[in-house]
Amino acid sequence: MAFKAEYTDRPLTEEEKIFAEEHHDMIYHYLGYHRLPIDPWYDILIIPYLQAVKKYHTYEHLQKLKFDQIFFRTLDLSLIHISEPTRLGMI
Repeated sequence: MAFKAEYTDRPLTEEEKIFAEEHHDMIYHYLGYHRLPIDPWYDILIIPYLQAVKKYHTYEHLQKLKFDQIFFRTLDLSLIHISEPTRLGMI
């Protein structure tokens, strides 16, 4: 059975909501860097983005890193786990 982090099913805290809003433009930079169209990729990657925000705030040792590192790692892993037809634009 796979391990599921405790933060995955809970809503964002107020602090996390503010943080997510302040860093929201990162998702557009990410989409542009990978040349992914906003539609449908924003909807696909917004959940991993919010999970990255929660992860960053949940684990104190991650706050020693820049959020960018957690953000890119989380979204890159999400892209890897998406099926090949999806990555090829055949959604």
